[in-house]
Amino acid sequence: MAQLHLGQSVAPNKPQDFEYFRSLCEEEEGWYLSYDNDVTVHGRDFPGSNSKCIRVRGRIRGVNTDTMFDFMCDEEYRASWDTLNMNSFNICQLDKHTNIGYYCIKSPFPLQNRDVVFQRSWGKIPNGYVIMNHSVELPTHPPIHGIVRATSLITGYYVVDTDDGCLFTYLSHADAKVALPFWFCNKIGVYVAPGFFRKVSTAAMGYADWKLVHRPDHKPWRFEEQRMLHEYADPDMLEEWGFPPAPSCLIETDGSDSDSFHSLEDEIVTAN
Repeated sequence: MAQLHLGQSVAPNKPQDFEYFRSLCEEEEGWYLSYDNDVTVHGRDFPGSNSKCIRVRGRIRGVNTDTMFDFMCDEEYRASWDTLNMNSFNICQLDKHTNIGYYCIKSPFPLQNRDVVFQRSWGKIPNGYVIMNHSVELPTHPPIHGIVRATSLITGYYVVDTDDGCLFTYLSHADAKVALPFWFCNKIGVYVAPGFFRKVSTAAMGYADWKLVHRPDHKPWRFEEQRMLHEYADPDMLEEWGFPPAPSCLIETDGSDSDSFHSLEDEIVTAN
C-alpha cells in the first residue's frame, strides 16, 4: 500500500487513509522489536526520512473501546494528567469527524519546547476506533518565537476490543526538529515510550469516574449538536479545502429539529 503524502495539506481523509493507518498499527512486516515487557515498542524506517516511526502497543484492562475513545478526545481531562501539555486547543472544526488543533509540549532542559499544528480525524471501525493526525500549515497560526515547530508525518491512536478491555496502539512518525543526531533522538523515543503507555493506561482507568462528575453528557467529539457554529472554519476555507459546509442543524435555535443532529455513529469509517 502506498504511503500517504502527509505533513502539509488540509484535505478530507478517505477510508483508505484510515486503512493505511490501521495497517501500520497491525502489520508486523517491516517492523523490528525494540522493547518487550508489559508493553511492546517497535520501530520502522521509511525511505527519505531520518526519523524513526515508533509503535507502542499494550493491553489496558477494564477499559472498553468506547470509554477509551472518549478519554482520548476529552481535552478537559487531558489537562489533568498530561504533564507535558503546556497548551492545547481546537482551532476550528472541519466536519463532524475532523478538526485542526494546536498542541505545545514541554521539552526537557536544555531543549526548547515544541509545538505542532495538526489536522486530526477520528472514526469508528467495526471493533474499535482510530484517531490520527498529521501536521498542516495554517497562516493564522505561524511558528512562535522561542518554540520549535515540529512536524507530525502521521501520528495517532488505534484501539480494538479485547475480552477484558482493549488493545491500545500509539503510533508516531514525527520530526521533532532537534539539533541532535537522529540515532540519539530515535533511541530516546524508544526509551520513553513504555513510560508514556503506563501513564496513558493509568489515566484511562480513572477516566470513567472523573467523567461522572465533570459534565458527563458533554461529548462534542461524538455529538455535533454540542458544537457551536463559530467553531467551524470559515465557509470559504471549508470549500477551498474540500470539506462540506458547517451543518445546518447548528443554525437552529429552538432545538426542534433534533433529527438533523449527527452523532459519531451516524457514519462509521470502514477499515476491514
